[in-house]
Amino acid sequence: MSDVELPSDAPDTTLPRDGIDGGRLRRTGPLVSLTARTAGEAVMARMRGKATGADSTEYHIRTAERYAELLGRSKGALMKAGQMLSFTSAGPAVPAEFQAIHQEALARLCDDAPPMAPQLARAVLERELGCPAECAFAQFHWEPLAAASIGQVHEARLRDGREVAVKIQYPGVADAIRADLKNAELLAAFVSLVFGGLSPRKLSFDLRGVARELSVRIAEELDYRLEAAYQAEFAEHYCGHPFIHVPEVVAELCTGRVLTQQLARGLCWSDALDAGQKLRDQWAEAIHRFAYGSYKRIYLFNADPHPGNYLFHEDGSVSFLDFGCVKRFRREQVEMMDTIGPSANALRHNTVSPDYTVMAVGVASVIAQLRAGNRWGVIAAEHLENAQPLTEMGKRERAFFEECQVAGNA
Repeated sequence: MSDVELPSDAPDTTLPRDGIDGGRLRRTGPLVSLTARTAGEAVMARMRGKATGADSTEYHIRTAERYAELLGRSKGALMKAGQMLSFTSAGPAVPAEFQAIHQEALARLCDDAPPMAPQLARAVLERELGCPAECAFAQFHWEPLAAASIGQVHEARLRDGREVAVKIQYPGVADAIRADLKNAELLAAFVSLVFGGLSPRKLSFDLRGVARELSVRIAEELDYRLEAAYQAEFAEHYCGHPFIHVPEVVAELCTGRVLTQQLARGLCWSDALDAGQKLRDQWAEAIHRFAYGSYKRIYLFNADPHPGNYLFHEDGSVSFLDFGCVKRFRREQVEMMDTIGPSANALRHNTVSPDYTVMAVGVASVIAQLRAGNRWGVIAAEHLENAQPLTEMGKRERAFFEECQVAGNA
């Protein structure tokens, strides 16, 4: 990748908002209509299947294409919510044999955002940092490594030689998303579509609560300072960990719309899916231990299940990259949600709390796609019952944290 030389006085322009309809009724109406339509068709497809044995594959393909097209056309928070769910199982709303159809349709939303022009990326970066790019970086590659729904990532090198990744937020995207998040009916209709409109079966989800939770998580992703603070907290906790790596944040080069961090390299998600069983098992265990170990030890949960947030390494370790969607729990929340302890019986009869919705399905969906064959009950017992680790990775992790505790008490 070569450097792109640009004039330092590039115009301070903003991205157009074309295609983002701000009218509340115009935004809500199509989703409500599609929710009702798909719910009715789901009932008919199920009845035909029972009466004639007809395959409902065509119905699921048609439905998946409809709402993927609608979400992509809607842009804003709806598109972001669709991206968050693109690698998340729809659970009981969609039969297991049709999950891949819906995920494939939603996954296209992740590739829909075109990158900023180099001149515009420079303008945003320099306005945020308050200085020319050449003052902060020895080298900056203006062609992005990746372009997502809220921002894009560039490779760069600092003047002290450190290689870094720089995430720059698209101008105008925050206003568009915040406008959507003020429309409670819009996200509620979306959640109803995904979790309720695809199946006539009753689901024990608080749909409006889930919509509110998605709103909070998406809104927080717009603040890169908050993301940098979360990432720094994770990085400190896992510094030196044997198989979990969180890149360090370069705090002096972080603002509300720019985040600079240590550059990490590794295998991407598609490469990981093609790896051997042993490596996939190790990566899945690392993801599980990062997610639930962080929840139990520091009361933080990285709630974005997008596999693009992981880089995989040949030694079985995993690098975790994106911390814009983090949920912080109170200690009493963690202790109350103990599936083995005194609350276990009550939990079986409760509606799933919105706080745990993404937690319940996101990580499990990623691990399932890795086709891992680990002893999950044994691993979970470490977090739920403080059981002694039986896997090799568990023993290494227990030794690491015991050493950290000793060092902290010294």
